[in-house]
Amino acid sequence: MTDKETDKLIDELYDQRTILFAVLCNSFYPLSWKTRMVGTGNVSEGYFIAGIFTPKGVFRLLCEDKHWGTFQVIERESIPKYDGSTTKNIDTLHSLNDDWETVADMLASLPPDLVV
Repeated sequence: MTDKETDKLIDELYDQRTILFAVLCNSFYPLSWKTRMVGTGNVSEGYFIAGIFTPKGVFRLLCEDKHWGTFQVIERESIPKYDGSTTKNIDTLHSLNDDWETVADMLASLPPDLVV
């Protein structure tokens, strides 16, 4: 495999990962968000951050602008302070599937205008 082919494959995998995360966020719309802002100012040009609140904390992903419209979630001006987590903290996402009772409680505690 050439370097160009490897780069193309990595780009495709990154796009697929972003789209799958968007599907998850859109499915849990009231718990999800996107922003171009971070505590120190704007996210790097060409990118935004998407995230979701879970029973084990916040999971976030840096996404390319081309995926902005794929995330049909709330746009936030401010977001939870970065807790140092990385995509290696995938167990945070697993908690959406493993802890339905807490997810139900989280959804029930939302303001009515956020629940679809």
